[in-house]
Amino acid sequence: MDAHNAQVIANIRLQAKKMDARAKVAMEYVMLQLQKPVKAECPVDQGLLRASISYEVDMNWSGVTGTLGILSGKTSEGVSVGEYAIYVHQGTGIYAAGGRKTPWVYSVQSGKYAGVHYTHGQRANPFFRRAYQKNKGNIRGWFNRGFVL
Repeated sequence: MDAHNAQVIANIRLQAKKMDARAKVAMEYVMLQLQKPVKAECPVDQGLLRASISYEVDMNWSGVTGTLGILSGKTSEGVSVGEYAIYVHQGTGIYAAGGRKTPWVYSVQSGKYAGVHYTHGQRANPFFRRAYQKNKGNIRGWFNRGFVL
């Protein structure tokens, strides 16, 4: 291989690394932009669920991937936020797809919700889905904008 070909190959590799770095920055920008409406749509009681919404960006040989979700280990009354987030989003009891068909009674020993409760469950609040549906048309533009930052 002559010196000119070696220089061309070195340039191509350098440009590929730069493109990878720009793609990762662009995905970070998309995740930041999408995180805002997801947090805005999230129901708030103590705020732990909303505070736990975060993202990760991964770059490997196959490309760049962004994951937005409940990625925190924070807890409330011994229950991890990730454990109850699905019940907030998808609903429980008679309100959940495939959930139980009858109401039930449960008791809480102490804390904010102490006492005996009769419930049918909790209605679904699909805040991730709502935020995505409202913003899916923006994602390509966000990626392109992030790519040139």
